[in-house]
Amino acid sequence: MASTPVRRSFLIAPAHKENLLAKLAGSPADVCILELEDGVHPSLKSAARASAVRQLADLDWGVRERIVRINRVTTVEGERDIAVLVAGRPDGLLLPKVESESEIHRAAELLSEAERAAGVADGTVRIWSMIETAKGLNRVEAICAAHPRVTGVIFGVGDFGADIGVKRLSIGSFRRFPAPSHEYLYARGRVVAAARAAGVDPIDVGHSTFADAEGTRRTAEIAAQMGFAGSVVFHPRQVPIVNEAFSPAEEDVAWAAKIVELVKAEAAKEEAGTIVVVDGDMIDGPFVVNAEEILARHERIRAFEDRKQAGSGL
Repeated sequence: MASTPVRRSFLIAPAHKENLLAKLAGSPADVCILELEDGVHPSLKSAARASAVRQLADLDWGVRERIVRINRVTTVEGERDIAVLVAGRPDGLLLPKVESESEIHRAAELLSEAERAAGVADGTVRIWSMIETAKGLNRVEAICAAHPRVTGVIFGVGDFGADIGVKRLSIGSFRRFPAPSHEYLYARGRVVAAARAAGVDPIDVGHSTFADAEGTRRTAEIAAQMGFAGSVVFHPRQVPIVNEAFSPAEEDVAWAAKIVELVKAEAAKEEAGTIVVVDGDMIDGPFVVNAEEILARHERIRAFEDRKQAGSGL
């Protein structure tokens, strides 16, 4: 069964910059990522790790999920991250550059050890993986289904592009190709299919030029159309745009409600049919399932936003 938490926007900030973490905790993002990997200089890893544990406990995060992107689990720094971070009670750990299911299994073992040491119930901390290399993409189905702790997967477009050797004609708002660029379509589609088959959430990495509102919107809308549940963003100003893109539009909700109403009416007939007509379209099984999911997602988002605002005063 597909996971049901509301995970439209993932805002990220370096864990050693406590002023940014305070803004992160008070942002309108659905999910907060505390960064320990690429965004932290090697000389600051220990300080960032300690800051993450402290801020996880001290800040009021409301109802938002709190995820820490750790260093690769195949490194000493990654093992230290897991051993220390569980004491801060994060909701999940994000494993970067995952290339095989063995990394998921190793992380799960280390998490169980750390949970026992911290007096936390086994299985409390969930696992997220990032697909950022060709090797990882080739194992993405096994990675997504590797362990019950796995709850989501993020496609890391920047590192993936470097790994496969794309020709960077330009970046950001000056790209000569539309967002999202065609060279990543296969990888994005495969990540979505693997995640949905495993019942976990697929998340895209969004538009890096955060001042480009239209580019942010276009990238998010296409990712939503491809089946992603949400997107990583890099600045608070992107969050409302991305949240809107990954939420059902009013006209979609109205369309879905009309379908469900007509299907119920048809089912009540003495000689019930299996097809209804909505706005000139013939609607059958798959469209009904889609309509029901739109309405359910709309209600989850509305309830989540109510809880978010009640808990943070937004």
